Amino acid sequence: MGAGFQVYKFVWTPNTITFYVNNQYQATLNNFIGSAPANLFVALFGSDSSTNSASLGVNQYMYVQWIRYTAPGDTPLPVPT
Repeated sequence: MGAGFQVYKFVWTPNTITFYVNNQYQATLNNFIGSAPANLFVALFGSDSSTNSASLGVNQYMYVQWIRYTAPGDTPLPVPT
């Protein structure tokens, strides 16, 4: 992730959520799939050590270049370069 921006894609259907990074398949979940409309929530839970904990007083950053939603049945727009 430190090499630059990555493109994360989540494809929701009523029965699954499929995850991609840079258009490469990562995983599919098929349990606990929500069916009600919901908000998108983006957060960073960063760490700065091998124990996956963050030290107090250490700044953590997450840079988001863009976020896009494509409605079911619509054609996704090209990824910005």
